[in-house]
Amino acid sequence: RPTSCARSCSIIAMSVELARSGLPAVLAPFFESDDEEDEEEEKIVVKKTFMSYTVIYMTVFCLFLQSMCLLVQGWRYNAAGMQGYTESRTYGLIGVSGKTFMSHYQNYDQACFYHTRIAGDGQGACNMALCLYYRAKCQSFRQVMVVSYTMLVVMVTTMVATFAGLFFVLRHDSFFLGWARRMWALAFCLFVPGLVAFNMQIDSAFAEINKHGMYPTPVFYVNTYCAMIVCAVLGANMILTSNLLSMVKEIENPEDSDEDEACAVPP
Repeated sequence: RPTSCARSCSIIAMSVELARSGLPAVLAPFFESDDEEDEEEEKIVVKKTFMSYTVIYMTVFCLFLQSMCLLVQGWRYNAAGMQGYTESRTYGLIGVSGKTFMSHYQNYDQACFYHTRIAGDGQGACNMALCLYYRAKCQSFRQVMVVSYTMLVVMVTTMVATFAGLFFVLRHDSFFLGWARRMWALAFCLFVPGLVAFNMQIDSAFAEINKHGMYPTPVFYVNTYCAMIVCAVLGANMILTSNLLSMVKEIENPEDSDEDEACAVPP
């Protein structure tokens, strides 16, 4: 039919004219913007997943180091042969390991017992060098006991906060990620000052003993360096969780970010 053929030719001609007029170029930005938004969202999701796994693996590693610091007697160390000692000594949060193991309370009680035996009934002043030495040991070992048991409580509290942070991160929700960040902050603010105070007090206690005699001051050992790594991991988790939280909020509420961009004042 000539009529239908004419209509088809007119439609083809109109299509050619539309193509020449640049209408696809006008409509292209709408399709391109959707593609760009999808790509942007996909990049955010990939980055969020990578960061989530990074925080999880770092937290598991942190819990392993904390467990080792808690259970292994290796915070301070004296090598064998130092000032006549035949056995090496390691100081932990629970006690001292040498030829035998003694808790910090037993070590403190033994030093005070020897001081009491040397001082006698306590009526006179303790003027003998040996008496002054054991009195300093009694007072210093009490300080070591208090500081070590306090650090033990700080370590347990930090481990609980770290485990809670791991639980919250696994939920992948903005509400729980906010609580995870609070747990990292709590653990960091407890552990870092506790570690610094612990080492300062230990050095101070042994320095007091050495004023009245010679006693080997223990040096840093494996657990002290592991504790320093724990501090770094807790600080890194705080930063990473903050970034992760902002990503999750952007994915959960994309319209909020669009409104913020629309309300932004142009330069």
